[in-house]
Amino acid sequence: MEKKRRSISRCAAGALSVILTVTTAAGSMPFDVQASTSRDNGDGTFTNPVIYSDVPDPDVIRVGDTYYMVSTTMHMSPGCPIMKSKDLVNWEIVNYCYGILEDTDEFALRNGKNAYGQGSWAASLKYHDGKYYVAVASLTTWRTYLFTTTDIEHGSWKKSVLEGYNHDLSLFFDDDGKIYLFSGQGNLNVRELEEDAEGNITYKEGGLDRNIIADASIDLADGLHAEGCHVYKVDGMYYAMMIQWPSDRRREEICWRSDSITGEWEGRIVLNSGLEYDGVEDGAGVAQGGLVQAEDGNWYSLLFQDHGAVGRIPVLTSVTWEEQWPVFAKPKAVMELPVTGQEKKSIVISDEFYNGAERAGYLEEGFDTPVGKQSELQALSQDAVTAYAMENGLSAAARDLVTNGGFDDGTDSWETFGASQIAVETRDDNQVLKVTKRQQDWNGASQKLNHKVVIGGKYSGSGRVLYEDNDKPTCNFTIMLKARKTSGDGDHYLVLGSVEAKSGEWAEFVPNTVTIPEDLDVSDAFIYISGDGTADFSIDDIGVAVESVPGILINGDFESGTAEGWYAHDGATLEVVTEEAASGSYSLKVTNRTNTRSTAAGPEQDITGKVKAGKTYDIFMKIKYTGDSTPEARDFNMTLSDGDWTSYTIMMTGTAKRGEWTTITGSFTMPEEFKTEKQTLFLENTWVPSPDDNLDLMDFYVDDVTVVERKHVISTEDGEHDYNGSNLNLAWQWNHNPNNNNWSLTERSGYLRLTTGALASGIQEAKNTLTQRTYGPVSSGSVAVEVGNMKNGDVTGLSVFQKIFGFAGVKMENGRRYLVMQRAVDENDEIGQEIARVELNQDRVYLKADCDFRQWPNQATFYYSLDGINWTQIGDELQMAYTQPHFMGYRYALFNYATKAAGGYVDFDYFRVSDKIAGAASGDEKLLNATMESVSDIPGVQNTVFDVPLKLASLPDGTYRGMEVSISIPKELGVEDVEFNEEALTGNATWSFANQQLKLSLSGETVDYKAGEDRLFATLKLKVNRYLNKDTSVTVRTDYIKVTGGEAVYNTNTASASIGLLKMDSNAVAKLIGNSNPLVDYKYGADPYAMEYNGRVYIYMTSDEYEYDENGNLIDNTYGKISTISVISSADMVNWTDHGAIPVAGKNNPDGAAKWATCSWAPAAAHKTIDGKEKFFLYFADGAGGIGVLEADSPIGPFTDPNGKALIAPGSKEAEGVVWLFDPAVLVDDDGNGYLYYGGGIPNDKDNASCNHPQTARVIKLADNMTSVEGDAGMIDAPCMFEDSGIHKYGDKYYYSYCSNFSGQHEEGNPGYGIICYMVSDSPMGPFTYVGEILENPYDYFEVGGNNHHAIFEFGGQYYITYHAQTLGKANGIEKGYRSTHINAIEFYGNGNIKPITADYEGIVQLKEVDPYRITEAETIAWQNGISVDGCTEKSVTGLTLNRALTDIQKGDWTAVAGVDFGADGAEVFKVKAASSVGGTIELRLDSPEGKKVGTVDVNNTAGTYQEYTCKLEETVTGIHNLFLVFDGGSDMEDTLMNLDYWQFVPASVKVQKDDLKAVVDQASAIKISLYTQESIADMQKALAEANAVLKNEDATQKMVDDAAKVLSDALNRLEYLPLVFQDVNEDAWYAGCVDYVSSRRIMTGLTADTFGPADALSRAQFAVILYRMAGCPKTTYSEAFQDVKDGEYYSEAVVWASENGIVTGYADTGLFMPAKEISREEFAVMMYRYAKFKEMDVSAKGDLKKFPDAASVSEFAEYAVAWAVGDGIIIGDNGKLNVQEKVNRAQCAMMIQRFSNFMNEAKKADA
Repeated sequence: MEKKRRSISRCAAGALSVILTVTTAAGSMPFDVQASTSRDNGDGTFTNPVIYSDVPDPDVIRVGDTYYMVSTTMHMSPGCPIMKSKDLVNWEIVNYCYGILEDTDEFALRNGKNAYGQGSWAASLKYHDGKYYVAVASLTTWRTYLFTTTDIEHGSWKKSVLEGYNHDLSLFFDDDGKIYLFSGQGNLNVRELEEDAEGNITYKEGGLDRNIIADASIDLADGLHAEGCHVYKVDGMYYAMMIQWPSDRRREEICWRSDSITGEWEGRIVLNSGLEYDGVEDGAGVAQGGLVQAEDGNWYSLLFQDHGAVGRIPVLTSVTWEEQWPVFAKPKAVMELPVTGQEKKSIVISDEFYNGAERAGYLEEGFDTPVGKQSELQALSQDAVTAYAMENGLSAAARDLVTNGGFDDGTDSWETFGASQIAVETRDDNQVLKVTKRQQDWNGASQKLNHKVVIGGKYSGSGRVLYEDNDKPTCNFTIMLKARKTSGDGDHYLVLGSVEAKSGEWAEFVPNTVTIPEDLDVSDAFIYISGDGTADFSIDDIGVAVESVPGILINGDFESGTAEGWYAHDGATLEVVTEEAASGSYSLKVTNRTNTRSTAAGPEQDITGKVKAGKTYDIFMKIKYTGDSTPEARDFNMTLSDGDWTSYTIMMTGTAKRGEWTTITGSFTMPEEFKTEKQTLFLENTWVPSPDDNLDLMDFYVDDVTVVERKHVISTEDGEHDYNGSNLNLAWQWNHNPNNNNWSLTERSGYLRLTTGALASGIQEAKNTLTQRTYGPVSSGSVAVEVGNMKNGDVTGLSVFQKIFGFAGVKMENGRRYLVMQRAVDENDEIGQEIARVELNQDRVYLKADCDFRQWPNQATFYYSLDGINWTQIGDELQMAYTQPHFMGYRYALFNYATKAAGGYVDFDYFRVSDKIAGAASGDEKLLNATMESVSDIPGVQNTVFDVPLKLASLPDGTYRGMEVSISIPKELGVEDVEFNEEALTGNATWSFANQQLKLSLSGETVDYKAGEDRLFATLKLKVNRYLNKDTSVTVRTDYIKVTGGEAVYNTNTASASIGLLKMDSNAVAKLIGNSNPLVDYKYGADPYAMEYNGRVYIYMTSDEYEYDENGNLIDNTYGKISTISVISSADMVNWTDHGAIPVAGKNNPDGAAKWATCSWAPAAAHKTIDGKEKFFLYFADGAGGIGVLEADSPIGPFTDPNGKALIAPGSKEAEGVVWLFDPAVLVDDDGNGYLYYGGGIPNDKDNASCNHPQTARVIKLADNMTSVEGDAGMIDAPCMFEDSGIHKYGDKYYYSYCSNFSGQHEEGNPGYGIICYMVSDSPMGPFTYVGEILENPYDYFEVGGNNHHAIFEFGGQYYITYHAQTLGKANGIEKGYRSTHINAIEFYGNGNIKPITADYEGIVQLKEVDPYRITEAETIAWQNGISVDGCTEKSVTGLTLNRALTDIQKGDWTAVAGVDFGADGAEVFKVKAASSVGGTIELRLDSPEGKKVGTVDVNNTAGTYQEYTCKLEETVTGIHNLFLVFDGGSDMEDTLMNLDYWQFVPASVKVQKDDLKAVVDQASAIKISLYTQESIADMQKALAEANAVLKNEDATQKMVDDAAKVLSDALNRLEYLPLVFQDVNEDAWYAGCVDYVSSRRIMTGLTADTFGPADALSRAQFAVILYRMAGCPKTTYSEAFQDVKDGEYYSEAVVWASENGIVTGYADTGLFMPAKEISREEFAVMMYRYAKFKEMDVSAKGDLKKFPDAASVSEFAEYAVAWAVGDGIIIGDNGKLNVQEKVNRAQCAMMIQRFSNFMNEAKKADA
C-alpha cells in the first residue's frame, strides 16, 4: 500500500451538518450512505421493528457493555450469523459460526437436492466462563451442532456434533456448572451435556434426559403448539420462554417457570400483542426471542413478528418482573434507546467489491464429511444398480441397497428419524439397533438411499423387529420408503415391508414389492422404520432388495427363461439354457456360428430410440466359453450398428477367459453424428479376416447383459471449499454452499466475478448466488454488471429472491444478449416465466430492483439502464410472498448460471442499496460535473509514468466535512503519485493505493473545493507496471465521489479515462521482455529437472543442438548425438545464470565422464550430505538402454563416474519388464534415504490392455552413497505410462508423475495422450494410486507439439513445474523437435490434489530483486537479443567452478537483468570486466533497450585480454529497474565487439545512518527478560544479535541497517508478556476481559502483584503513565515541566513526555500537574483526545452530545474531546448520561482503553 498526505488550509466557516452522497462508476446512481437497517431516530429514540428485515429466532446475550445476537439463516452460507450491538438497536454482523455446515448434496445444491427451508434453525447463544457457545440444529442432517470460541467477533469456532435433531433448542449453564440442552415441539425436553478438556461437547452418559413438560401449550385447542424455547435462571428460578400460535388468535409469548429443572413447572401467557404501523396496530403477533438484562439492570426482550415478504422482523420491548414473573410491555412503535450515543450500524451494506482483509476461518477444523458412509454405488450411475450387482457376482435376491443393515459397523449410515435416539446393543451375541426416546409414532431409524433407487425400479424390504411392552401385546411396524414428489407437492410414501409383532418376540417383516413411480425425486429417497405408539424397539438384518431395474436392454438376465427381445445375428443359433448361469438360473447359449463364417454371428437386440447422441452408457456383460481347442483368452465386442448395417461402432471390447465366467465392463458415448433412425446392438468376437472354427467361432454363453445411461452425478470438486483469497463483507451470504472455484474478488480488483459451474435449469438450482437481506419499509438494490464473457445459455442478473422470485437480468442465446425480466408465477414455478426482453448491444449494463413493503403491498419492480442514469422499467411488478418452502424473507441476489456449458463469467462492479425507491427517475439535472482526460500512445514499458487529470466542478457554497474519491485502476497500471491542486482545496489532502483502488481524501475540521477555470482537482501520475506485448486499451474508472456535508452529488458517468498502451517491440526472440518463459532463448534445453541448493534453483537439461545432414541442411532432432547436460541456475526464477554443459556420455565425446554411455538424456539431480560433506548426483539415461549416475562436489561439476558402468543396466533384475530404461527421477526423503524412479515404454502398443497398463515404471531404493541400489525394484502401475518419471513430496504424501502414451484406446478414467498426470502414495515405494491429469500436451498451449517432459520441485515454500516445449524453435521458424524449458507455479487443493496447470509464456513473477552492488556474472540473463554464452578463460570471482562469459556480441545486441534494486540512495558508478579485439561501447539503459540512458562504458581493443572498465553514471539511479546493456561499435554489423565476464555497480557516496538501529538495539538491550514468554524472548534475542552484528559492520549498506532495525523492531512488537493474575478481578465481572486486555499488554499492571484495584479511583499520574506505556515508553530526559512533578517519581518520565507532546498541560491557574488528583471523565477524554492527535489518528468523528440529558455539564475546554470520545465509541454513557464530572475508576479506565485500542486498530485497518 502507498499512502501520501498533504495539508492544505483555507478560510471557511459555517454550521456543521453531515450528509454523505456517493456517485457510481460510469454512471450516477446515487450511493445512499444513509441507507441502513438501523431504526435509530438520532434523537435518543428508535422505531420498532428494531430491524425491518428478516432476522428470525433471535437469541441475545450481553457481555460487558456489548450485546451479541444469533439468528436463523437456514440454507445460507456462511451460517449462524453473530451480530453485535452496543445499544440493542444498532446491529452489525461481526462473525459467523460456520462457513459450511456439511458438504451434503442438500447443502451444496447438488444432484437435484436442496436445503431450502431447512439448513440450520433457531440457534442458542450463551457466554460461560470466558467462552461463547452457540447451539443449533439442522433439519437437513438431523443433527445438532455446538460451536465454541473465546473470541466471538474474530475467532474461529470449535464444532461438536450431536446425533439427532433438537428442535428450537436452548443451551443452559446452571450455577453448579452443569450443561443442559432444552428443546421441544409441543413439549419441553431436557438433556444433560458435558464438555471435556479439549472442548468437545457430548451427551452426558447417565445424565439427565427427560421430558419436563408434556404439553407446553397454554389454552390452545388447535394451531402451532409451543416451541422456540429460551431458558434462563433469574434469582434462583428457572424460566422457559416459548411461543404458541393458536388458530383463533395471533402468535403469543408464553412463559413456564419452576424452582427446579425436574420440579413442577407452571406457565402463563406473557404477551399477546401486535405492533403499531402508521398509527394502526397490525394483527401479527410479536413473540419468540430472547431475554437480556442491560448494564443498568433493566430487562429487555428481542422478539420477532411475521411481517409478510420482508420476513420475520425483530421487535424490542421492555420487561419488568412482578412476583417472579416476567411482565412484557406492549411493544411500542417508538421507544427510548436503551443506551444512547452509539453510531448507527447496518446489517445490509453497499459494496464496491474490493477485496477485504483476510480473517480467521469460521471453523477451526473445517466441516464434517457427509452424514453416513459413502457407498460404492454412489460412484456409479443412478441406473446402474443392477449392473453393479451383476458385476460383483450377486444374484438378484442379494442386491441389497442398505448399508450396514446388520449393524456390525455400529450406527454407521443410520440416522434418527424425527425425535428419537438410536444406539447399537448386543442381544444373543448379535449386534442390533435399538430405537428409544420416540416422541411420536412416526419417529424411528432411517437411512438415505441417495442415488440407489431408480424410476421404474422394483424393490422390497426385509428384516426383523423386536419390542417389549407389557401394556401393548401387539404392534404394527413398517419399513417405509419416502421421497419427494417432483411436482413439489409434498412427499410420497411406499411400504416396503410390514409386520404385526408380538411383545417380546422377534418378528420378520413381510416383504412388499413396490415400483418407483415417475413423479418421484429419487435423489432424495430414504427408508425409515417405525411403529405404532412411542415404545422402544430393536431392529436387525434390515435390507432393501432390488427386484428389477429398467435398462436399455430387454431380458438381459434371461431369467424369464426365454430369449425375449434377442435375435440371432449372422446365422447364429440362440437358446436359453440352465446348464450354465452367471447368476440366477438361466443364460443364453450361442451356437452354429460357423454357418456364415462370421465373427459377428451372435445375439442382437433392437435399441432404436433408447440411446441418444452425446449420452454416455455403462455396459456390463458376462461371457463364458469352453473347449480344449479354444484359445485361453479371446476378445469380445459389443457393437452398435445403424440398423442398415452400413456403419458400425464398437461400444466396448473385453477379454474373456476359457472355462470361466468373465465380467466385461466398459462405457460408450454416442457420437453426435451417429444415425438415429434405427440402432441395433450385437455381441461378437473381434474381427479377423479368416476366422478359425475353434479360435474365433466357438460357441459361448452370455448372461447379465446390461446397458444403462449414465446419469451425471455431481460430486464435490477439488478446491470447492478451499479458501480462494477473496474476502467478502460479512453482510453477504451465499444461497447454499458456494463453490470457491467459481467466484473471485481478486481476478479483477474492484469487481465480483461469478463464473458458471454446474448447469442449472433456473435460479433456484444456481450455485454461487450471492445474497443480502432486503429491508423495509422500502429499499432499492442496484448493480452494474459486465457481461462480455457470457456463453450461450448463460443467465445473470439481480434477483429479488424467494420461492416466488423475480429478476432483471441478461440472457445469452445464439450469440446475442438480451435484457430480460423473469419471475415465478407461483410456488411450483421453479424456472419462472420471461415477462419481457430487450436486445442488449453493449457489455456493461445497470440493473435495479425496488422493494416496497409499506402497508403490506409486498411488490418489487425491476429496471435497467444503459448509462447508470436513465432508468427504464422492464416487465411487470413481482407480487412478493413469504412462503414456507424457503421460510425466509426476500433477499437481493446476484447470480450467474449456465444452462448449456460451464465457464462463462460476468463481473459485478458494485452493489448499492438505498432507503429510497426512485423508480425510473434519473435526477441527472442535479449532478455536478466530473471528468477525466483520456491518454493515448503510452509506451507499454514497465515504469513509464504519465498524467491523467481529474477535473471536478466546484462544491456549491456550504459547509463540508470531507470528500472521498475512489478510482479503479486497471491491473496494467499502478500509481506513482497524486498531485492535488492545492490552491483549490481546503483541508488535509491524502491519497492511498491498494488492491488497484486509488482513494483521494480531503478531510479536516473545514473542507472545501473551489475549482479554477481548468476545474483541476488532482493530477493522477500513473505508471505502467508491466511490459505489454500487444497494443492494449484500458480504462481508469471512477467508482464514486463521496461528499460529507451539504447535498453535492457528482456525475461520474464521464469521470473515466481511456488509456492507450503501445506494444513493447524489442526484437527479443522467444522470451519477450516481461515474460519468464522460455527460461533462455539463445540456446535449447529439454527434459528439464530441477534441484534446489543454497537458495538457488539449478535446472539440468538434455542439450538439444541443431543437427545437419551431409549437405549441411538442418534436419529433425534425432537425439542420437546428445552427450552433454546443460545447467542453468537462478535465485529469482527470471534471471538465469548459464553454467554451460556437463560432458556426460563418453563413447563419442572424449570429455564425457561416463565412458560406457553413448547418449545422455533426461537428467535428474539431487544432493545429500555424506560423511559431513555435501555431494551432488546427476542421473541420466543412455538413450533407452540404461540409467547412469555421476557425482560431484559442486552442483555444476566437474562430475565423475563412480561406477564405470550403468546403475540400472539392460538385462538386470531391476530392468525386468521395463521396455525403455530412461527418464530417471530421484528423491532424497526427509530421513535421508534416496529413491530412484525410472522406466517407460509399452510392451505391446497393438494391445489395448498393454497400452492402458504398460506396467513399465519402476522405483528402487538407493544405497546411502546414492550411487548404488538396495533391494528389489517396485512396479508402478501407472495408467497409460509412456515415459518421464517424476517424483516430489508434498506434506506427508509422495507424488509420482509421468507422461501418458500416444497409443491404443485409453479407457475412461485413464489419462489422454501425451499428458502429464500423477499418482499418490503414503510411501516412496508405493503402491501409488492414480489421481488425474495436470498438464496437457504442449500443443494445447503453444500450437507446437511433441513429447511432454516435466519435473516438479519446491523452492521457497512454493511448488513449481518445469517442462519443455518447442517455443524457441517455433520463434525461429524451426519446428523440428528442438525444445526449450519453461517453468510455471503449481498450486494444490486443500485435499492435496494438484490444480490443473496452464503452460504459458508469462511464467513466474520475479521472486527477489537483484543486488547491483554485488558482482553479477554477465552470463546472468533475463532477456536478450543476439548474444551467446561460452567458456571464459578468467577465473570466476564469484566462486564458480566453471566460469562463463557473454560472447558473440555485435552491434545492436543487448542483454537485460530483471528487477535490479538500486535502493533509495542509488548507484553512481558502473564497472564491468570485458575483453575486446575490436572495441565498442556498452550503454546502460533503464527498463527497455530504448529506455533512459544513465551511463556509457567505452571498451577498448585489448586484443582479447580481459580488463575492468568503469564509468560514472549520468545521474544517480535509484529504485527498482530492469537493467539493459545495449552494445554498439565495430565497423559493420558482423563484428564481434567484446566478451563480458561480470559487472557491478558502486553505491552513491552516502553516509550510512545507524542512529535508528542503535536506538532499537538500546531498547531491546534494556528489556526485562523475566516479564516475557520464553519463545518471544528467544526470537527477540536472535534479532538483537543480528542487529548488533550489522551495527558493528563498517561495510554495512543502508539497506542492511534498515532491514536489521525492522527485524528487531518487529521482534520487539511480538514480545508477549507473561500473564498477570489479580485476586480482586472475578472472571465473571463485566470488566474482566478489559483488565485482561490491558494487563496482558502491560498498559496497566496493577496496584500490587496480585491486586488490580478495579473500584479504586484513577489518578492523573496513573493515566499519564498508562498513555506513556501505550506509546512504547519513549526515551525521555527529565526536565521540570511542573513544580509538583519531581525527578525520580514513578510517573516523572511519563508526565514530562506527555507535557512535551501536548498531551497534558496542567492547571493554568497554578502551573501544577496535580499527579495525585483523581481524574474526571472529561479530563480523561481530553487527555485521550490529545494522545490520539499525537498518534496522528483521525479525530474528526463527533458524537451528538445533545442526546444526553446532562450535556450541559461538559466544560467548555472538554466539549470537542468528549464529542470525539462519544463519536468513536470510547465513551458511551453511564445509564444514559455522560456524568463527565464523575471520577474514573481503574476498571472503567481499562474498558475505555480497550475501546480506544479497538478504535486505533480499526483505523490502521482502514489505512491498510
